[in-house]
Amino acid sequence: PVSSRPARSSLAPRRASPDGAPETKRRRKKNKYEKFSKVDPGGADPWEAAIRAAEDAQNAPATPAAPPPAPPSPRPRTEYPEAAAVDPYDPTTFGFVELGTIVGPHGVKGELRVRADTDFGDDRLCSPGARHLRPAGRRFPREVQMRGGRRVGDGTYLVRMEGVEDRDAA
Repeated sequence: PVSSRPARSSLAPRRASPDGAPETKRRRKKNKYEKFSKVDPGGADPWEAAIRAAEDAQNAPATPAAPPPAPPSPRPRTEYPEAAAVDPYDPTTFGFVELGTIVGPHGVKGELRVRADTDFGDDRLCSPGARHLRPAGRRFPREVQMRGGRRVGDGTYLVRMEGVEDRDAA
């Protein structure tokens, strides 16, 4: 008897599936442009290598965070001038030196723009430490921690204060 169906290829033998229907093994497709590829044929896929590197970096132990800054050292005992020479509305008469005037906020990260009134602005406005800030309409300055600053123009500095993280707080 002659069959109208083509003969089975040796590449696709028939198998029986669990439900009893015949199943054929599919031939693996070959990339006909493989010979023009610049990818190393024995190497890993670049996309998979990048994913694997990202997973390794994510699973790697994190580097320990920097320790928090040391608390400020205790201040030496303050000596006050004679009571007759002190003007309660002028902090310079009882030991404070005016460094500058806060002009306003700068940017969105909480920096303050300061116009310096001192000759030593780089030393006093760019280094971290305790400073005293006198709000407008107040007699006595309050202590604040300055995180640092930088000079941006002739007598103008950008200063970062502890606890000021955004433009609204500045």
